Amino acid sequence: MKRLTCLSTIIILLLSVNLFAAEMGSSLGQDLDQLWAQAQQNFDTQQEDCILLLESLEVSLNKDQSLSTRVHRVVWIGTAVGVRRYADLRVPWNSATSELKVEKLRTWREGRWWPDAEQISETAVVHTLPYAVNRADDYTAMRETMLLHDGVELGCIMETVYTITEQKVPAAGGLFIFAQDDPAVRTQLKISGAQIKSEEINGAVEWIAQGGQQKIWTSSLTQARRQPATGSPQSIEPTVAWTLWSDWNSLAENWLKNFERAQILESRQTDLLQKVLHPALSTRQRAVAVGDFLNQKVRPIHYDTGFWTFAPRSAVRTLDTAYGHDLDRAVLAAALLGVAGFTVDPMFIGQGSSLVAPDIPRLQDIQRIILRLRSGSGLWFDPASGTVISPDEIMGHAFWDLHQSGDNRPQTPTLPQSEMSFTVGLNLSPGEDDLFKGEGYFRGTAAFSQHGETRSPEGLKDGFVSPLSESILPGLKPASVLPGSIEPAVVELDFTLQEFEIPHDGLDRKSLVLSAPLGGILDTLPQGVHLYDEKRDTPVHGMKGWHQTVTLRLETSAADLKHIPQAFKLANDVGLFELQIHQNEDCLTLIRTLVLTQKDVMAEQWPQLRALLLAELDPAHGTVIWN
Repeated sequence: MKRLTCLSTIIILLLSVNLFAAEMGSSLGQDLDQLWAQAQQNFDTQQEDCILLLESLEVSLNKDQSLSTRVHRVVWIGTAVGVRRYADLRVPWNSATSELKVEKLRTWREGRWWPDAEQISETAVVHTLPYAVNRADDYTAMRETMLLHDGVELGCIMETVYTITEQKVPAAGGLFIFAQDDPAVRTQLKISGAQIKSEEINGAVEWIAQGGQQKIWTSSLTQARRQPATGSPQSIEPTVAWTLWSDWNSLAENWLKNFERAQILESRQTDLLQKVLHPALSTRQRAVAVGDFLNQKVRPIHYDTGFWTFAPRSAVRTLDTAYGHDLDRAVLAAALLGVAGFTVDPMFIGQGSSLVAPDIPRLQDIQRIILRLRSGSGLWFDPASGTVISPDEIMGHAFWDLHQSGDNRPQTPTLPQSEMSFTVGLNLSPGEDDLFKGEGYFRGTAAFSQHGETRSPEGLKDGFVSPLSESILPGLKPASVLPGSIEPAVVELDFTLQEFEIPHDGLDRKSLVLSAPLGGILDTLPQGVHLYDEKRDTPVHGMKGWHQTVTLRLETSAADLKHIPQAFKLANDVGLFELQIHQNEDCLTLIRTLVLTQKDVMAEQWPQLRALLLAELDPAHGTVIWN
């Protein structure tokens, strides 16, 4: 294996020498030989899978109001990982509204361009139909064009240049993040057109203005994006946001005009719906009936709706064809809900709690469409799944209400609690036949209210309380549940437990191990937070005021205790973990508290946050053994 590794290294070195022996020349104003020299000087070609010599995006508003987007990429490939990542590309575009022009597709190896310096191989550009739309005729204008580089071997340099020109009203706006997935010698954004608004985020990019029609931003010798990856790299990496829209109101007006225009149904279709609605008595039942009708009649198409943002199909067409992507399903759902007597307000929901550059109107960060039903009962409808959802499911997410007056920009919904708390308690005592009995209590507020799980009575016991109690102590199942408050802001309830058996350890002693509760802090951590990471380069956002308490009260009057946890406390800059032990002759009480006090935990503070979370998971902080 060592011999093979050495041989591979020698081959790459020899190929690198050959690469540098001849001149690649310039391409679209970029000196490729200089970029390659900088790559070798500043990055380790023995360690990297690939190095981007150039990653350039050029956005141009043309005289006919079409929008052209040119991608220019030059990348050195060092391993098979780099080949898989860059050699065969899939470029999605809509042939009904756009034009794709491939300008360069070539490979530099052994001192020459393959297959040719100027010509593109006839077999290198392959237009394919995305699998998701292969049985959806109205969407078959979509293309995923494969760009296949010839002559690819380890140690080569590949260049790709293509332009997509949008001919009709584009969903014009986006983000360019300068840090890429791999190290880069130069990343560059060019914007041409005085009507295009832009904003720089997180700094650290060089800005050069050329006249009043073009702006250029460049970043040099940039390391790969910080890891672990986050759902919002634009919140920490140097980024430019851009848009063609003057403000959020104009974007809302244009989108709503097309959305409402498409809500057309015929009497033959509304008559079918009325038959389904007839048995529904309550407001919620009518909304659920609409969702069932939608899911029975329309097959979901899972494809990016951004290609049709301002051109949804009519509701009658979606119902007739029996398929639809999320946008078309939203149009149809709004029309059906209107027939059912609802007034519908479409809203966009984002993944994160806020948008970067909120002054730059764009839909790329808030793509999920939710329908708010003005019924007096706070119902929301998700057209993608065809289900009624609770408003708490969007708490903590940026949302955009298109009908909002004044400064109509995305907001973040909040609840009145300054603290988001999760509290659960168990009171256990011995019963007959060596079994135990007990009762429990739960209270959750704000994002920890679990309202989405508890709002339906039929799911309250088996859908929420049972998984919660078993997550703390395996084998615990509720016998009955007594709800107190079931509101989005606060859920509070009591429950009794079925009789259960405490498991025994290897020495035939009863052993109880208190675990972390389902739905608590550990389950609510942002995406990409992994306790096995000893260090990280990215921050963790949005945890200020998180408070979790797990209390166990165990009757021990007839027990011969062999082991109980020791009191423990860990406090640092980001929060607190504390285990309190209270004991008398009749009862042992464990109170385990985890508090996070800092909203944004920086990368260098990750070890402190990790220590608190690991303390919550440590069995030593929840194990009781007795005879």
